Amino acid sequence: MADKAQEGGVTFGGSGSVSIHGDVVGHDKISTTGQSGMSAADFAQAFETIYAKIAEKPAPEQPTIKMAVDAIKTETEKEAVKGQKADENTVTLFANSLLNMAPDILEVIAATFANPAAGVATVIRKILEKARGQAAA
Repeated sequence: MADKAQEGGVTFGGSGSVSIHGDVVGHDKISTTGQSGMSAADFAQAFETIYAKIAEKPAPEQPTIKMAVDAIKTETEKEAVKGQKADENTVTLFANSLLNMAPDILEVIAATFANPAAGVATVIRKILEKARGQAAA
């Protein structure tokens, strides 16, 4: 059997000595890195698309639509990027506002955060999906 360098584990030596090297794992070692959810850069990029859609709206409507989108952005960013809990009431209120003012913008937001990998809690995704469904009806 060829000698190979041991990367980790327990070595029992002579005279009752025991040496522990590296990670000692009793079963499969699972290592994760990074974060769950979106990075701040990915989140910002997602909203660039949304803001571009707002710019296509008539100028008098843009500030009100942007205010609603900003409120949803603030709350979804808490969960997707910062790992904090979003205010569901705020998301519901402004999603309903967008439903009336700009259902196409709501559609883009809902589609953006429909994927669980986005890091937005299920309840927020459901609020957006519900509003999205109402827009389609």
